[in-house]
Amino acid sequence: PEGGNRSTLVELVGNIVQPAWSPDGERIAFQVISGYGPGERSFYVIDRDGSNLTELLGPAPHGTIGFFDPAWSPDGSRIAYIASSQPATRQYPWRLRVEVVDADGSDPTELVEAGTCYCIGFTPGLTWSPDGASMALNTGSLDDQDSGLYVMNADGTGLRFVAKGTNG
Repeated sequence: PEGGNRSTLVELVGNIVQPAWSPDGERIAFQVISGYGPGERSFYVIDRDGSNLTELLGPAPHGTIGFFDPAWSPDGSRIAYIASSQPATRQYPWRLRVEVVDADGSDPTELVEAGTCYCIGFTPGLTWSPDGASMALNTGSLDDQDSGLYVMNADGTGLRFVAKGTNG
C-alpha cells in the first residue's frame, strides 16, 4: 500500500487496463489491448500471486472494438462486461451490449442491448449493486442520444434510464 515491494506477476504483450478485484480479493480480472484495431482486446483472470492466468474472452470478434469494464458479481461467480459490435454500415456509432460470463470463462451470455457509443475519448462503464440484484451502466454518444446512466436487473430485464449525461 505504501508503494514499495513492487513485483511483476505476469508479462503480456499489450496494455493491461481496467483491472477489477474479485470480491474475495484472490483474483483480478483485466483487459489486454494488443493494438489499436478491431479485435485486439481480450479479457483475462489471474490469481493475485500471478498464477493461473486464464483468458476468459478474446480476442474480440472482428467488427467490434472489443470488451470494456469487467465487473465481478458480489458473490464472485460471474463477471459482467460491456461488449461492442460495429453497425452493418461499418460507420459509427458502435452498438453496445451488456454481457456476462461465468468466472471460469464458461457460458458467455448477452443480457441486453445497451445503446450506442462513439467511444472516442470515452469508455462505457458497468458495476453491480452490492446485493447482486441489479447493475448500473453508463453509455455515451457523440450526439448524446443514448448518453447517460442506466439501471437494470442482473438478468438484463428492466433496463431503465436514470440520468442524462453529456460528453463535453
